[in-house]
Amino acid sequence: MTKIDFVACVTLKRKKGVLPDLFHAYWRDVHGPIAARIPGMYDYYQHHLAYDEGGAWQTVPGINYDFPEEDRFDGLGEGTFASQEDVQKYFTGAGGVLMKDEPNLFEETVAYTTNNGNSKTYVDEINNDLLHESKDRTKFIVLFKKTDAISIEDFRRYMTDSFAPVLVESGHMLRLRLHLLDEHDNTNPPNESELSQSVSHYKPLEKQYQALMEIAFIDRLEMSRFFASPQYMGTVKEQPLFIRQIHNFVVYETYTLIANGQLTMMGLRGYHQAELITQIGAVNQLEDDVVNLMLGKK
Repeated sequence: MTKIDFVACVTLKRKKGVLPDLFHAYWRDVHGPIAARIPGMYDYYQHHLAYDEGGAWQTVPGINYDFPEEDRFDGLGEGTFASQEDVQKYFTGAGGVLMKDEPNLFEETVAYTTNNGNSKTYVDEINNDLLHESKDRTKFIVLFKKTDAISIEDFRRYMTDSFAPVLVESGHMLRLRLHLLDEHDNTNPPNESELSQSVSHYKPLEKQYQALMEIAFIDRLEMSRFFASPQYMGTVKEQPLFIRQIHNFVVYETYTLIANGQLTMMGLRGYHQAELITQIGAVNQLEDDVVNLMLGKK
């Protein structure tokens, strides 16, 4: 199994004037396949989000859940890399072609990274080989800000050694992945380039996150059982000592465009084409001669 050295998680805010359905379709079927074809990424996921205004995620006294509408976003792009060399290869290749496309659909993109094994999968019972993850599942992206009273080291130790393992012990989760985020670098924002002047890449420190969790349940009933479990209830008093703020988003669809270093059918062809191939059972579309033709190889 390949060890993941580096993860990039990019929050994506829809451009004003671009309707939500158009935004999600363009990101999935136009921008995404371009990103997937740039060499370097080991995995590439698109999480299409809706802010959890209904309060599905249970609140804990002492933690702030306020989230102004102007700070919310619409998607999370996630790329994993097996080495620093692959990171350099990808971002060198992406610098022009992706940046030119950003103004078409994004108002803001903010990249958070993890290094040195600071991303961990605790449980994963979801089949990543599917064309897309079923919207029938109950899934969240949950973002955390630490309290001012503790160090980043203590916060990370709490999340990895105490909080996440206890949540898994409840036995109610299909997936739990944790990313311990580095501070977002505002010193040289890409929007200074002529390629994407209209897109903001700036995020003040007080609005930055220190951790991100991807959490999935089979359904809302299983999620309710999780929140009522003794394992979760045992964390309630301790959470405010380490966690200052939580923002949570419902994931209504996740698409996998690269898996284990290989383009998926969607990453190669786009969602609708991949869906048609799947529905009709066109196995010939997966053969090397077709794939090489689509990649421009002879």
